[in-house]
Amino acid sequence: MSSTESTPLLRSAAETDRWAAIEKPAGMLSQPDATGKPNVFDILKTQWATDADPDPFVGLVHRLDRPTSGILLVAKTSDAARQLSDQVQARTMDKHYLALVEGAMSGTGTMQDAIANTATGPQIVSPDHPDAKAARLTYQALRTDNDRTLVHLQLDTGRSHQIRLQCAQRGHPVVHDGRYGASVRVRKPGIALHHYGLGFEAPDSQRMQRVTMPVPPIWTPWMTDSLAALAARIVDQF
Repeated sequence: MSSTESTPLLRSAAETDRWAAIEKPAGMLSQPDATGKPNVFDILKTQWATDADPDPFVGLVHRLDRPTSGILLVAKTSDAARQLSDQVQARTMDKHYLALVEGAMSGTGTMQDAIANTATGPQIVSPDHPDAKAARLTYQALRTDNDRTLVHLQLDTGRSHQIRLQCAQRGHPVVHDGRYGASVRVRKPGIALHHYGLGFEAPDSQRMQRVTMPVPPIWTPWMTDSLAALAARIVDQF
């Protein structure tokens, strides 16, 4: 991490001695990259360190794109990492997102495409592309105000940039996501995509655990009061 940048503290929406559901802010990397920018992995390594354990285990069970905010599940032990990763592979985790997209989107349904990581980044490709992987999600358009629609999305797969690509492919880019065609691009602090709800089997209790995180304050100027109230109600009802 760059020595010129202060290290922020990360909060957890829920936590035990084996896992933590971290509140990842928009604009922060999930893991280190060549830029040396602050990231969840490095911050937790420092934040969780103690005299008794100066090198704590930090296991990122899944990732969130840098401009996306929301719940990031992190294992604190190798055994918990294995159990949680098994759930990711088996697609038994219940991942719920809210997105604010451009245009008047309506209805409910399924988005199914093929996504490949290419030399220029993730792209929707033909299913017969040699690197194609299935990308599937379900969606419900909740309300449209001022030519922006609040959408609930539930991931069946977890491809890189999946929600952003699939919404943009259908003419409804995520608000402020200039990379995928949004009319207004804002570099900081992020885009209007938020992982608000997660259901999983907790490694310590083997019981279903449900965690929520409200949409961040950065969304406030992007929404009407009615959309903001609806977003809050969706999170509360998870």
